[in-house]
Amino acid sequence: MMRSMTGYSRIQKKTDLGTWTVELHSVNRKGLDISISLPKELFSLEIELRKQISKFLHRGQITLRIHLQIEEKSLIEHELASLKHLKSSFDKISTSLGYNPKEEVSLNFLMQQKQLLETAYHLQEQDKKEVGEILVNAIKDLLKMRDQEGIELEKDVTQRLKGIEKGIKELEPLGQIPIERYRQKLTEKLREFYISPEEEQARVFREVAILAEKLDTTEEITRLRSHIKQFFHYMASDEPSIGRTLDFLTQEMQREMNTISAKAADSEIIHKMVFLKGELEKIREQIQNIE
Repeated sequence: MMRSMTGYSRIQKKTDLGTWTVELHSVNRKGLDISISLPKELFSLEIELRKQISKFLHRGQITLRIHLQIEEKSLIEHELASLKHLKSSFDKISTSLGYNPKEEVSLNFLMQQKQLLETAYHLQEQDKKEVGEILVNAIKDLLKMRDQEGIELEKDVTQRLKGIEKGIKELEPLGQIPIERYRQKLTEKLREFYISPEEEQARVFREVAILAEKLDTTEEITRLRSHIKQFFHYMASDEPSIGRTLDFLTQEMQREMNTISAKAADSEIIHKMVFLKGELEKIREQIQNIE
């Protein structure tokens, strides 16, 4: 199964605490690289969030952003409880030092102290659980987009692979053309020296056999076909991450094509190889975005 590494999802959910917004964005990367931007209240959950992402995603540059817009009612209740606690504490301190709490512990004083002493909204376990559930839903939406793009990539790659298969089939008979041309030229050249027909035939046979061995691409074509067969196999498999394997196969296919090109002794073969190598390069570009 081919799955793209490119995708985006955004989920908002309103809870008793406020509105959570979870955004996931992914692009291609050789390994799995996770970047997380969290409100300070969720810093303690970063490791767990990374583990959650790693369960579903195996490759790509993943960016997670989580934002909380606290409801006014929840914010007021929290602020009021916090200020009451601070006032009680500073009243005791003022009294113990001989100061009048009513004069020294004003609302302005409490707000200043609150900024110094308390900056984070303390989330409850239920709030953290809800964040985890929202993240899982965002990951599922991201996977849907990556799967859909993967389907389109597979269509394109399949079409190009079939084109390469067709081109390989057309190459095989062309391999005999330069050998036959060489046989004819060599025969004509030898006849200029007026040697016997038996010697001429032996010389031609020997020289043509040497050339045929040098130009023979049977092994390369066989391996190329095998790589294409493997390519189709992995695209149809249920493996979650096949991008690296497919990239390796394209490198092997390129190696065989380069060898065939180096052995080519006919302009038509060279032109066909240029086309086939171009198609393989396009496949390789697509594969760079496969998980």
